[in-house]
Amino acid sequence: MSRLKSAHDLSGLMKYMGRAPWDEMMDEMLFAHLGPACEATDLEPDDIFDVIGDHWQGQLWGCAFEDLLTQELEPEGLNLVDDYLKRRGWNEKAPNKAYMRALRDTVMSLYEVSEVIPGHSMTLRDLLRDIAPVTVREHSATQTLVNWDKIAARVVDVNGRHGISGALLPFSADGAGRVIEAFSQLENDGPGTGRLSPSERDGLLKASGPIFTNIWLLDSLGKAMPGSVPEMVNADGDDLVFHRIVFPWRRA
Repeated sequence: MSRLKSAHDLSGLMKYMGRAPWDEMMDEMLFAHLGPACEATDLEPDDIFDVIGDHWQGQLWGCAFEDLLTQELEPEGLNLVDDYLKRRGWNEKAPNKAYMRALRDTVMSLYEVSEVIPGHSMTLRDLLRDIAPVTVREHSATQTLVNWDKIAARVVDVNGRHGISGALLPFSADGAGRVIEAFSQLENDGPGTGRLSPSERDGLLKASGPIFTNIWLLDSLGKAMPGSVPEMVNADGDDLVFHRIVFPWRRA
């Protein structure tokens, strides 16, 4: 999954995810990342991928998987990365463990791309948070992205070296605008008044990963099936309103 270096191997973590309670949590996370778009279009996931292309299944699975890595399970506050490293960390190399811990602390955000050097690096400006742009080392994505593209991604800081994780979604201008509008609505509807603090905004992003995938899916379906996909409404014709996903989970 890693785009930083091929040495950052998450295969052991993925295998460990197949045990309880993480297998059920992953199922719930996949539903959160695909369910609203399925409801809005009255399509099953297989039907959606028939339209937008099967090659997107891996990216969207990756969005859900990486989202799971950042969440905690009540009441102990157990995290998948922490649990895995506690029980299986002896079998992982130090760079892998450092990358997993860094990925655990990320949030997905919307970025504007600039200063692209193909095969080497690009600069990302966060469109949802008031933070300084960051230059990330990246090989594959910089082969196709160009200046002013909009992407949803996770910036991973491993010992001061910045890269992006494996789950990246390219957004159209319309789709990016809908993401910005959705988060503005969430901020305005939240408790209190005024702008969120940096930590509050990070918390909002941490709890709202599925918003990116569902807006991306609806935008992609709308472009692939013009006139046949409802504009941000559910199957009943009601406006599709995004909410914070309630995390952490509780044990069943």
